Amino acid sequence: MKTSTGLHGRFGSNPDLRKGLAFAALSVSVFVALILIQRPHWANPWLLASIFTFGLWLLGKKPKP
Repeated sequence: MKTSTGLHGRFGSNPDLRKGLAFAALSVSVFVALILIQRPHWANPWLLASIFTFGLWLLGKKPKP
């Protein structure tokens, strides 16, 4: 019987989801940092490269049976 309905149960059992969320959080935080230090000419390519990398990662994942 499952008694826990918190976030730990959802994210704890799926390492791919945790990796994806960590990558997205890191990418967005670097993008925001680049905007804050006034480097928009670096921020836009960073965001595009991050989205492209995340897409490649999603394509490379093995589907669950």
